[in-house]
Amino acid sequence: GILIIDRMDNNQPKASSTMHNPPLTKSNKGIDIVKAMEILSNRRSESSAAMTSAGGLACPCCINTASNNGNNMEFMRNMGQCIDLNQTNNTKQASSSSSDDGDNDEAKKQQVAAEAEANEKKQQQQKKRYEMLSKLNVEELLSAVLKTQEERTIAYKQYDTGLETVLQTLNVDAYPAICANATAQFALQSDLINTAKQCLKEQFKRKDLVNLIVQLQQNEREKLNLTAALHLERIRACCGTDANRRLLLEGIATLRRKISCVIERINETLEELRYALTDEM
Repeated sequence: GILIIDRMDNNQPKASSTMHNPPLTKSNKGIDIVKAMEILSNRRSESSAAMTSAGGLACPCCINTASNNGNNMEFMRNMGQCIDLNQTNNTKQASSSSSDDGDNDEAKKQQVAAEAEANEKKQQQQKKRYEMLSKLNVEELLSAVLKTQEERTIAYKQYDTGLETVLQTLNVDAYPAICANATAQFALQSDLINTAKQCLKEQFKRKDLVNLIVQLQQNEREKLNLTAALHLERIRACCGTDANRRLLLEGIATLRRKISCVIERINETLEELRYALTDEM
């Protein structure tokens, strides 16, 4: 696996030096780096199981990962590299004293208040979004879902382009901002699609369309986690040594095959949604 150290503006670590629980924010709709690291932690055991059971290279999307226990996952995760994704001053960190605790407590209070304000604002935006989409008919709702899916494709290209820039410049410090921008886009797109699904369910009782959208969202969630894991693995390969490069390249190839499997399922679902849209016209 790979560990990411995320730091606050005052350059103080958010977690203890043991880093058993990486100080990373999870998101139900955006990029979940912790989930991506768990995918990387399972990489070796998945690959071995697939090769043994199939006598060769198996389709990654058919690999069962349920056999991995939590202790093994945590152990493998903590074996990975530590990459500091933000510019830090180690000298200042080493000389920091307990006198800063008061400032840290105040910063935490301000952060909690800011998060509460952001959540309230988000709820208001979701309410307005529902009011707007609730005025649409089935055809218009399906069109909105497909249009948003096109915007997702563009967001993925921007996300991948950001990674390429990081790899070319070796400026790993720029990656958190790339993740933040991508998360904002993916979260908004997911909210729009979920709101359209809610309207189809509550106003039109279209369980068939709701099920298709649920499939789409689940596959997109998996695709995003795998893409984040692929990004982290490529950063490791770029910053690592020749000794582990072969293993990293194998991991990258495995993740790309998994992503291809998920994209195939997404395209199948989108095709069904397009057929449904045609029927509504």
